[in-house]
Amino acid sequence: MGLLYPFPASEQEVDRIAQTNESITLKTYGLPMIFWGYLAAFLVVIFAMVLAIKGPLMTMMSSDDPINPKLAYLVLATLFLLPFTALTAFFYEKWLHKSGDQLTIIHRVFFFPVLKKTYKLDQATPFIVEHFMDSPNIAKLEKKPEMRAFENQGHFLLHAHLEDNSFLTIDRHSRKADLQKISEMLGKY
Repeated sequence: MGLLYPFPASEQEVDRIAQTNESITLKTYGLPMIFWGYLAAFLVVIFAMVLAIKGPLMTMMSSDDPINPKLAYLVLATLFLLPFTALTAFFYEKWLHKSGDQLTIIHRVFFFPVLKKTYKLDQATPFIVEHFMDSPNIAKLEKKPEMRAFENQGHFLLHAHLEDNSFLTIDRHSRKADLQKISEMLGKY
């Protein structure tokens, strides 16, 4: 999530961190402002589509053919669900709540918790930062200086080491230092 919805990497970012003596809660930041422009353009296109198909859609709804009203309602449902789904991406938030050896991950949409799950962490190494590269680094293999800008750097993953020796991916980020800071912040509590 850290590639699109980053967690705060410093305890000075008090608007996205809630601390008590025994626990800490980290909250992701929202999407950057440029994405709101993309959403506005998307909604304008959907609105133009609704205006363009309103007449034929009403004709299909009043048709005697049994399939036409079903298709019309399917199109209406799609035209409603597309903007709603896009809006959920703008009002999505992920919270990490750490207290002792318990880590709770809460996914929120429109300020309401949708999914909440609690995990018991391993005492010795609760968090691990790992480098991940899913494709071969062809530009690096060629060893040409002009190809340096095209080298795949991959990204980093923050894993929670659970009590049953399994691993849970909490976050990913292009900067290892940010994930290490998040790991240190969570490790204090």
